[in-house]
Amino acid sequence: MISSYLFSNLDFSGLFRFVSPNFFRVISPVSLFKIAPVLKRNYSDCHSWEELWKERSKKVRKAGFSSNDDRGQHTLRLFFFQILTEETWILDFRAEAFATDDKTGWNPKPLYYQVPTSFVKQTRELYRGFYTGDEKLFDSALSELGLLKAKDCLRNHFGQGDQTSVHFKLSTFQNTFAEVFEVCEREGLKLQTEFFVLGLMLLTLYQNLETLDAPQNARACFLDALEKANAK
Repeated sequence: MISSYLFSNLDFSGLFRFVSPNFFRVISPVSLFKIAPVLKRNYSDCHSWEELWKERSKKVRKAGFSSNDDRGQHTLRLFFFQILTEETWILDFRAEAFATDDKTGWNPKPLYYQVPTSFVKQTRELYRGFYTGDEKLFDSALSELGLLKAKDCLRNHFGQGDQTSVHFKLSTFQNTFAEVFEVCEREGLKLQTEFFVLGLMLLTLYQNLETLDAPQNARACFLDALEKANAK
């Protein structure tokens, strides 16, 4: 698989088996060959990582996130907070990254990527629209991302009900996104390259939360992160 080949030197390349094969029929492989060197260069750039992590950990502490919280809640809040506030995404949300004495309760590997502003904005609006029940904003974000025709599938990915008791499983991640990619292929839609970066971050998130084998209140975590993002 192209993803395993491109990212074989990363510590968690084994997660790529959960990437749906039809993903590579709706995104240009050439564009992935542009992302891979950036990720690998960032991974080896100790100075840039130290500067990024110094700034990020300071911001996380200032926002009031507590490592004493339940790991699932803490992980989700940090994930949502990053989506809502940052344009450089740290992609490591694995369980191993939270087995730490760091004051932030998070010690990720130096895997990060500076995401284009337009994609960041669209992703934020997608999450905000979904978790706040703003259907117009949700549809607008899907339209900007070119995914309006895959709306029902993406709702399945986010989860049914009120998202106060969500079971995160890698198999669910794989199956729901396979449906999205199937719709994209059928409708002739092409995904933006940055979906691979978002997908990688989600893979590590799901890996972490699956190990807890417990339902998570995703909605409450998002709303808490949103409050902190608005207050910063």
